[in-house]
Amino acid sequence: MRVKLADKLRVSRISDLGLAPGRVLAAGQSNDAFRSKIFSIPTPIEHDSTAQIYSTDTYHVAHGRWETRAPIQSFIMTEQAGKPYMVGSFACTPIAKFPLGNLDNGAKVKGTSVLELGSGNRPLDMFTYSSGGKQWLVTHTMRFHKPFEYTPSKYWAARIDMKHIAASGEDNTNKQAYRRNKTVAKDPKGIEVVEALHGAVQVDGYGKQQAVVLREAKGALHLEVVKLP
Repeated sequence: MRVKLADKLRVSRISDLGLAPGRVLAAGQSNDAFRSKIFSIPTPIEHDSTAQIYSTDTYHVAHGRWETRAPIQSFIMTEQAGKPYMVGSFACTPIAKFPLGNLDNGAKVKGTSVLELGSGNRPLDMFTYSSGGKQWLVTHTMRFHKPFEYTPSKYWAARIDMKHIAASGEDNTNKQAYRRNKTVAKDPKGIEVVEALHGAVQVDGYGKQQAVVLREAKGALHLEVVKLP
């Protein structure tokens, strides 16, 4: 199966895939000046379907600048005020949301960075679940800098109160986005390291308050189902 792209556009990397109503979404990187891309492919997918392509512009909080090259590493879909948004995480590790309603092909989508988990991490997976009367976003990452004292493995995850994703206005986003307190495992602002996911190479939500985990331990990989807090 082949999906048509614009002339001379080449895809160098696909970092994540997801389903949205009526379309498949893919995040990746191209050879364009705006390298970070979102590809939208209508469903049902047919041979020679034409993808709509959007370029992203995101404020990387830890880097202190707007960037167009770094691709979205992992994402989920959500809605705010009835409108579709992609919530994506990037290396070093801003979390940003992108409006995907009524976009023209080739549009440049300016993201809104709502949270910074700290530099030195590469996101691998994201999912949401409910617990304690709150909706949580789990962002599972691989740390490529020195591990934190409270994470025994380079693979770690944080759960984030979804109220952070709803942040808006200049005083709460982009340059002023909330930065996680990296000195503690449990930030009092609703960002908590999930101990049950330490050492997980890959994770996904499972059931109401569980995750299915592929975990690295003693040189082997183990498939488990764990309870989330």
